[in-house]
Amino acid sequence: MKNPLLAKAAVVVALSFSMIIVINLVGGVVAERQQRQTEASAEISSSYSGAQRTGSPILVIPYAEEYDQDEYDEKHQVKRTVLKRLDHQLVYFPTELSVNGDATIDWKHRGLFRALVYEWRANEAGAFSVPAVLPYSRQHPNSRILPGTPSLIVPLTDPRGLVSKPIATLDGHDLVFERGSGIGRVDDCIHAAIPLEWLTGATPMPFSMRISLRGTESFGFVPYGESTQVSLESAWPNPSFTGAFLPSPQSTHISKIGFAAGWEVSGLATSSQSDMLNCLIGVQCNGLAEEQAIEVHFIEPINIYSLSNRAIKYGFLFVALIFSAFLLFELVKRLRIHPAQYLLVGLAIAIFFLLLISISEHLEFWLAYLIAASASTLLITVYLAGILGGIARGASFGVGLSILYGCLFGLLSSEDNALVLGSGLLFVLLAAAMLTTRKLDWYDLQERIA
Repeated sequence: MKNPLLAKAAVVVALSFSMIIVINLVGGVVAERQQRQTEASAEISSSYSGAQRTGSPILVIPYAEEYDQDEYDEKHQVKRTVLKRLDHQLVYFPTELSVNGDATIDWKHRGLFRALVYEWRANEAGAFSVPAVLPYSRQHPNSRILPGTPSLIVPLTDPRGLVSKPIATLDGHDLVFERGSGIGRVDDCIHAAIPLEWLTGATPMPFSMRISLRGTESFGFVPYGESTQVSLESAWPNPSFTGAFLPSPQSTHISKIGFAAGWEVSGLATSSQSDMLNCLIGVQCNGLAEEQAIEVHFIEPINIYSLSNRAIKYGFLFVALIFSAFLLFELVKRLRIHPAQYLLVGLAIAIFFLLLISISEHLEFWLAYLIAASASTLLITVYLAGILGGIARGASFGVGLSILYGCLFGLLSSEDNALVLGSGLLFVLLAAAMLTTRKLDWYDLQERIA
């Protein structure tokens, strides 16, 4: 061939792309394991309790309006009188509400896979402003008002997560909760029946409640009150605050031993009351939507599958650098390296990523990374010592590979700075390659290989 250097480079490039395909196949294994992790988390949620979202207690006073309506025949004479009935309710949200809670974190396992679960415990205190004379409205004159049984409703996405029945009082009276509401389209909730005579006293009516909930991965609270204060503490150091309201910076503290956060929400800043009213009257229900909630996600600090995926994205860098170093070493030292030897070293690099994901499912990620990187480096070092004609030459490649693995771990550990560190690493490597080869006579190298 007229240009053997170009032919050799083409073979190396072809082998590099082949190795990248192999590494991407390993990425497919990671994606499959990540999907299995997601399925396992869903299975745990279905048998334990899902992501929980609750809200302020709501006082609902149902009543019926009855009236007589005449029906006429074809001659416009009264044929009969029928009794008509319309159902209504008075709804009162807390004028003020204070929620002080804490969350304890644990893990539930399905084989090798696991899901983060929590138990939220809170004390709630507030008040309702109920008129001494209830303002029943009428749609027909001379109708009769039939009061129903009032109830205190606590919306809840997954009542299975209740650790025990909440302990609550309203104006000094103890409340007993039951499942469901029987009102409108509000089904996921608990309610406590209230004798009507309890609501004839002076206002405001104070209430308090102690509640414990189990859930999976995230917790939300919808503030229906006119003024709501929420505080949450946990020993978990990795919270993610989402939803409609972020905690106050002055009351938010996050450290390695946990976090504390506080929210203050005005009823003027949210449409949660109107959303819940729509649920109560039976129209489209969006009363516990995340868009109106205070939301906290308990984030797993090291997700082995996402970290493995990120590591695989740098696989091309390992292959390109090692193969480029081989080619340069082959040209400068006039030592022939067979394409099969390139291939074996590339497979050793690919095996690192497979070892990483498989070991990290059993051990801590940093320890799995150390074992996989050490095994890969040792294997390549010993192999290169044989094909390059000396332990020193093989060890030099091993040292360089160790530095690469160390840099990659630094990139994976620094999520916020991964992009700038990655681009900086690529720049340094390119600069090192350019400075190292700046005095090479490539035409002379071409003649050597010929």
